[in-house]
Amino acid sequence: MHMSKIDEFDEKTATVRVLLFLYKNPNSGITKVIRETRAGQKAIYSAIEFLMKCDLIKKSRSSTFL
Repeated sequence: MHMSKIDEFDEKTATVRVLLFLYKNPNSGITKVIRETRAGQKAIYSAIEFLMKCDLIKKSRSSTFL
């Protein structure tokens, strides 16, 4: 069975934390995301990559997320 992007999202708690944090704190940098979400750095980078792949966030030139 093929998993959709939304099915993958349900399995990632760090992804939910990052998405909610960025929703409440738009234009935050990666350092602030890592510090404030209380998830492991590797999990956060994975979550950010996944959210960008799903077109839920975008990285700006100044290294903040929109």
